[in-house]
Amino acid sequence: MIGNGFDGASTTTYWDSSWNELASSAGAAHVGYKWLNSSSKRWGTNTVSVSSFITNYGFGNVSLLGTTFNQIYDDAQVSTGDSGGGVFTSTGALAGILLASANYPSQPGNTSVIGDGSYFADMSVYGSRILAVVPEPSSFVLLGLAGILAAAMTRRRSRKRRI
Repeated sequence: MIGNGFDGASTTTYWDSSWNELASSAGAAHVGYKWLNSSSKRWGTNTVSVSSFITNYGFGNVSLLGTTFNQIYDDAQVSTGDSGGGVFTSTGALAGILLASANYPSQPGNTSVIGDGSYFADMSVYGSRILAVVPEPSSFVLLGLAGILAAAMTRRRSRKRRI
């Protein structure tokens, strides 16, 4: 996942089951991070843990996949500002677009907690519709080469006429 939302604090935060902040991990029911007031481009690796499902965010049905924030150091969790960021496969192919997060009931705002979810539009569902409207990058290259060739031919003809 790649996003540009709020940064997470560098120190871990611990909460009890009532979401009271604790000074140490002793008695902690929840572990995570508070968000800072800064944002930057960030990335992290996750494994899809929620199979494709359909939901309606008020603009029609969307097919989503999800990940679960499982580890402090390797996984990523979306924060405010990450919407629209890309989710990529291990080979670099676009797998989805970040859309939403899922948090625990009563979880403090502006926090990422182990067990939170990140959800993204499943591009495998929408790929054919997108390609029907937007040409593949190779088509843009061919169009560009055709434009350069046409410009060169026009320039060559104009030079021949001057002689």
